[in-house]
Amino acid sequence: MISMAYASKYYDPQKAHEYYMKNRELKGYEDRYGGSRGDGTSAASSGSLSKTQTATSTQKHNQSIKIEIQSLRDKLSAMSTEERKRNREKIQDQIQALREKTKGGSTSGFNQKGMEAASYIKDQMEKERNSIISKANKDADKEMLSKVQHLADDIKNTRASGQSVDNSRFMSRVKALLNETKKKKIKSKRQYTSDYKQKYKDEIDKLRSDKTMYSYYDRKNSNRSKLNDSIYVSAEEEKDTKAKSKKSTYKRTKSNTSARNSVSGGFKKIG
Repeated sequence: MISMAYASKYYDPQKAHEYYMKNRELKGYEDRYGGSRGDGTSAASSGSLSKTQTATSTQKHNQSIKIEIQSLRDKLSAMSTEERKRNREKIQDQIQALREKTKGGSTSGFNQKGMEAASYIKDQMEKERNSIISKANKDADKEMLSKVQHLADDIKNTRASGQSVDNSRFMSRVKALLNETKKKKIKSKRQYTSDYKQKYKDEIDKLRSDKTMYSYYDRKNSNRSKLNDSIYVSAEEEKDTKAKSKKSTYKRTKSNTSARNSVSGGFKKIG
């Protein structure tokens, strides 16, 4: 079976397997980024119009796929027993192909390799996201300290000119800068979390193009292997049966020939 290999800077098969085996016992791991469903219903979802439109578009797309799948199932059910037997695999393949087109970051139908990939991608994205948030926070702190320094310089110059300085007003302005920085950090974290949540879903949707990530094909290949083994065994058994039959026929023929020769010899002696 030919399958387009999934390639991404967030995915390394070997590291993904090691990570999955090490962390699979952790509870609630699959709930991050809105869970394996990836339907955008978690608390991290953005309320912006563009993201709402994206979610609506994804829902319509997935609903269309569900309708097509149900149509194929109905088609199969309406067939006669013999027709179902002939067409079942073909229709099941069509249904699986439709499922692979599901959008929204779903890991439904993934085998262990698929789950390893999804878990590892989450981990790598979280690290990248946290690194960006950390840098954004440092930049916000740097900007706040710069403003405080300018404020301190203004007060110093004011005092140098002989004017009085209201310390409470100074502290009030510093407090306002701190609150402003805190709000900026919260907004930045919320935005990056939302962006990476969508980025994760997009990455999983790309992952769904790789057929090696699905249990469906594992089962299909396993069943095909078992069928081939069964056919091989049957062929060998048939071959062995024919050989035994041939050998038995040869023995009977040889025995009959010997018997005829014995009788013929007896007649000659009597004559």
